[in-house]
Order: sequence, then structure tokens, then C-alpha cells
Amino acid sequence: MEKQITLPKSIKDLRLYHLEAIADLNPKKMDVYDKLKLVVQFTGLDMETCRRVSMEQINDIINHYFGLINNHKNEGPQKNIDIKGKKFVLIKSVGEQPLAWHIDISAFSTKDASNVAAFSYLEKGMGYCEMDKHKNIINPVTPRAELFREDLGADIYIDLGFFLQKKSKAYRHAYMEIKRQRAMKKKKSNDSTGKIKSMSSTKSLDIAGMK
Repeated sequence: MEKQITLPKSIKDLRLYHLEAIADLNPKKMDVYDKLKLVVQFTGLDMETCRRVSMEQINDIINHYFGLINNHKNEGPQKNIDIKGKKFVLIKSVGEQPLAWHIDISAFSTKDASNVAAFSYLEKGMGYCEMDKHKNIINPVTPRAELFREDLGADIYIDLGFFLQKKSKAYRHAYMEIKRQRAMKKKKSNDSTGKIKSMSSTKSLDIAGMK
């Protein structure tokens, strides 16, 4: 017996836990167990109910979700977002973030969309992990990540992902260019030092020969 399941009409109806469910999956290499777990996470139905859904309908559900994600057109990151009455602002620059931000993000799994979003969007009017007078963190990462996982639209995160990827490529390119220029400068310096040593050595031989 087939089970009637209501599917989301727009990517705006998807949440980060939907994206995290497919993060490590290849649609072309999924076995029946992967599909079952995916549909459970997509629909929120229990596993026993999903086991009774026809294979044809299972494939339709999965294709529908992947279609919403793959057909989304990048609109650029939203600078301001509002979730459950809480306002968050996109960080202006990675380089402007405090050392604590860089230390903490290296310890979190950036495979989780909720973590990436929590490091990218901070509470409006606040910096990263601000402290009160007793040095207690007012806006820790984890509660923000949990909120984003359940309530941040997948479209907002995907647009953010394109932005971060572009920024990452720009940073990588700039880093590699600086590294290349330093290597060239070092090579020129070594070449110059080598010529000086060579000239000094030749003169010494000439003087020794004259003696």
C-alpha cells in the first residue's frame, strides 16, 4: 500500500538538517538502506512507515528533494536574517574576526551546515562570543548552530555557501600569489648571493695563482 506524503514546494521550505542528511551521499551510488535513511530524515516519518512506502515513491521523494536543491539559483548571501524574532548579521570579513573565531572554527566540523552558518552569522550588534562582566559567553556558537539547523532556510545557506566558496578561492589565490612572489624574491636573493660568493672565490684563486 502506498503512503501519501506531502512534499515541500520550494527550497525555502527545506532546512539545514535536510542538507546535512545528503552531505556525504552520492545520488548515483545510494543503496536501498541509504535511501531509506534519507527518506526518514527528509519526511520525518518513522523508519517502519517508510519501509512500507513503494520503491517508486521513495525514488520520487529523493529526486524531488535533490531537484529543489540542484535547481536553486544563487542570489548572493543575505546580509541580515531573522529567525524566530532573533536578528543575525553576516560577518563582513574572516580576517576581521578575533583569533578565538579562527581557533574555534578549526575545532568544529565544517561539514555540518549548521556550524558553518553559526560562524558566518552573528547576533546583530554583537561580536563573536562576547562576554559579560563575569566573563561568561553571552552568544556561544552551539545554541546558534542548533537554531539554524532547525529553522534556517536551505536557500539562505546555499547562497552563503557560494559566497564563502568564492571568498575562499579569492583568499587561496591571494595566498598563493604572495607565496609565489616570496619564492621568486628568495630565489633572486639566493642567486645574487651565489654570484657574490662565486666572484669572491674566483678572485681568491687568481690571487693565490699570482703568488
